[in-house]
Amino acid sequence: MGRPPKVTPEQKAVILLLKEIFSLSNRKMSGLLSLSGPLTDIDICYKTVERAYSSMPVRLILHNMFILLASGAGGNLTGDGTGYSLSIHGTTEPCARTAA
Repeated sequence: MGRPPKVTPEQKAVILLLKEIFSLSNRKMSGLLSLSGPLTDIDICYKTVERAYSSMPVRLILHNMFILLASGAGGNLTGDGTGYSLSIHGTTEPCARTAA
């Protein structure tokens, strides 16, 4: 069984989101958490941050957050953050007609 985890899946998801927002490496994120340890009661090593990516509950939390954000945006949200649709059909079709 092993010992119980130091952080919950919810905390791991928040850690990953903050890591991406601030563009930090896993080691720098764990160092930041160590500095704020007295405030957050979270003191983890960088391997915990790395393992959070492969945790199924964390992946489900992040997926559900994306679905909620995408549905709230009225469908005008894409996974890469650009806001552009994956289809370029509408922009290339008029050029093809005029060239023919």
